[in-house]
Amino acid sequence: MQEEIVNYLKDRIDYQQVIGEPYQIEGVTLVPILDILVGGGGSNDASGGGGVLTPVAIIIIRPEGEVSFLPLEKDYPKEEITEKFPEVLEKVKNN
Repeated sequence: MQEEIVNYLKDRIDYQQVIGEPYQIEGVTLVPILDILVGGGGSNDASGGGGVLTPVAIIIIRPEGEVSFLPLEKDYPKEEITEKFPEVLEKVKNN
């Protein structure tokens, strides 16, 4: 039964990480990194769903090109975000 419940949830929950829109403040570009969790389910009588959007980090790009990382969660794995730096820089260039 437990395995059936886990499989049911896996089929109905979508988790991903997204790069938010870059913001510029006094020449410094801030790029939010967000975790998204979406789920839904239902029965013959009712259905429902929901989602959570959680900011987990900010990538800071200074005018001279220096890039730094600010985790908003204490134990957030830096490697998970630094792999996305090329994608982030491309997004900033295109805005």
